[in-house]
Amino acid sequence: MHSILFLTRWYPDKTDPQNAVFIKKHTIAAAKVAKIRLVYVTHSQLEKGLTIRKHEEESIHLTEYFYHYHSSETPMIGKLINIILYLYGHYKIFSLLKKEKFSPNMVHVHMMSRPAVIAFVCSKLLKIPYFITEHWTGYASGSFEKFNTFKKRLMIFLFNQAKLITAVSPSLEEALQQLGIQTPIRILPNVVEAPKKSNDFFQGKNGWIQIGSVSDFYDEKKNVSGLILALAPLLKKNSFIQLHIVGDGPDKEKILHCLSNSGISEDQIKLYGRLSNDTVLKFMQFIDLYVCYSNIETFSVATAEALASGKPVITTKCGGPEYFVDKYGGIVIEKGNGKALREAVLKLIKGKNTFNPSISAQNMHRKFGEAAISKLFLNLYDEFIPTKTL
Repeated sequence: MHSILFLTRWYPDKTDPQNAVFIKKHTIAAAKVAKIRLVYVTHSQLEKGLTIRKHEEESIHLTEYFYHYHSSETPMIGKLINIILYLYGHYKIFSLLKKEKFSPNMVHVHMMSRPAVIAFVCSKLLKIPYFITEHWTGYASGSFEKFNTFKKRLMIFLFNQAKLITAVSPSLEEALQQLGIQTPIRILPNVVEAPKKSNDFFQGKNGWIQIGSVSDFYDEKKNVSGLILALAPLLKKNSFIQLHIVGDGPDKEKILHCLSNSGISEDQIKLYGRLSNDTVLKFMQFIDLYVCYSNIETFSVATAEALASGKPVITTKCGGPEYFVDKYGGIVIEKGNGKALREAVLKLIKGKNTFNPSISAQNMHRKFGEAAISKLFLNLYDEFIPTKTL
């Protein structure tokens, strides 16, 4: 069995249990076929120091190492102090791994760029390859181009030094290729979990048609206010339709202001804030249809989870879900097209479509279930890890 050192930029912890849950699911899938030691070093105002968590399930070969430090805001030298704390955190964990005689065959990085710098150094010192798995929307949205020249060149250099790059969708693969990267790029989708049975958290339907959406409140990318404004005319004309939104984020006040000016009845729209992933899966059982109205996505796990739960979806062509939403799963519309969204909702409600919940759920499990992604991990590790390191 391969021994893999996972380094990640984002990961769920006590500070934010929902932070990059998709990376956590990737880690679990990989740990079904390889011995994984995950290292996550980050700042936090709630935690400090080293935490180790070993998974007890026999089928999951995973130990997670967390190191949290209090971020410095000291003028002039604060950034330097934070870099030193970041490096010290890795030193503490790597010293422990050395004492445990953990000898990795490869380093697998999730997200640029600091973890990739650490991986590059490890690959030179240990003479092992490193992979990079990317999820970031910034390569497609234009955020990458806003970085300074040094950072962009550094990131491309780190990409080109990797043995392999994986992207979660064809659109992200294309965006990475446009950077001029020479390293091979493969598709490694996100893991989509099976639905959970609903509980008493959500109120009974009482004759309502429930539209659901799960999103970070980051309007430039997720367009939550656009969703509210687009559905407002439909909700006003159809008092039996409700909109339920799960999420939170930096644009919360903007979303609340949009709601207050939308003219939608308080009975017809409900905000739940952030929910655990298990609760979101139960939420998918509660709703009747799901809407992804984003401007940009690299995958959209929530959309896939809705399909896996047997729910029809409406999604924009935002870079992710349009690649797996077929005629059995729902309807794909253009970004920002409120009229098309309202028409699609009515079409699904009236049953004038080819949606088939059984076929759709089976497709999600076959393509994106944990077992399928574990097999992809194993195939990639077998192909790209040199035999001599085994």
